[in-house]
Amino acid sequence: MERDRGGVSADNLIRARRALRDAAKRLAAEADTAPWAPVAPPDDDDVAELAPQTTAAEDPATDATPCRLLEVDEFFVGRPALGADFAYRDASGEVLADVRVLHTPEHTKLDALLAGESRRHVDERWVVVHDGEPLFFVEQYRATGGPSYGVFSPDGDSLGTYVSEGGVLHHNVVVREASSAPVATIRVRHHRHVITHANGAEIGYCWRAFVAIGNDDDDEAWGLRLEGDADLLDRRALVAAPLVCHLMAFPKRHFDSGGEIGILLVETVPPVGLAVVVIERTLDGLYWLRRRLD
Repeated sequence: MERDRGGVSADNLIRARRALRDAAKRLAAEADTAPWAPVAPPDDDDVAELAPQTTAAEDPATDATPCRLLEVDEFFVGRPALGADFAYRDASGEVLADVRVLHTPEHTKLDALLAGESRRHVDERWVVVHDGEPLFFVEQYRATGGPSYGVFSPDGDSLGTYVSEGGVLHHNVVVREASSAPVATIRVRHHRHVITHANGAEIGYCWRAFVAIGNDDDDEAWGLRLEGDADLLDRRALVAAPLVCHLMAFPKRHFDSGGEIGILLVETVPPVGLAVVVIERTLDGLYWLRRRLD
């Protein structure tokens, strides 16, 4: 048998090399299946199969019901009929949001009287609620002497302010955004309270859509038709415009509204009673005319 220089036969050398190759293959196979072996990243298809499947109902971003009040361009607020609930409604009469009146003890009519401010709705906060959650609220803005109103987020952040400029027959209004910069005005034209952007473009208009027999300022509805957006003005501040028009509207005469004092004076002191009745009827005519022209 032929031997190499080391005294090892050629056949034994060939067998040893084959054994080494077989041992290397077994070690490689065991390494691939060892528990500490690294795991290759899954394919894209495997990721799609392993990823948790969520539905629209489970997605918190789509779980809340969208508020149509902030999307539609024509709606109404108030009582569209005697005995109806005070709420926001669309053109078909569907309720978009409820309006709840809260009384705030920090402001009283006596404080407003002593400060020379408007006493109307001074102790009231009108909260607009959708699906049990407040969207915004409106309350009197006391920094001015006239009947002005602020619109606030549920957290109390200012969204806009409607500042009345007064007037005998109409309330002209300056609309300010959250930082009190004027962004729009409201002027009355042919029974339309036209909202005009600071650049002169008309955003939309409000109008009194319903008023109950008897001229009761609580039984009425105001509409809003939007034809554009006001830059820098929150959508909720625009949505509040018809509610503000309702709060700013000229009221009927509240003092001796039934005329009992005038009738009593006519029976006891006829000349004075007749004079009081004439004055009250004249005031009633002025209040009625202002509301008709509003």
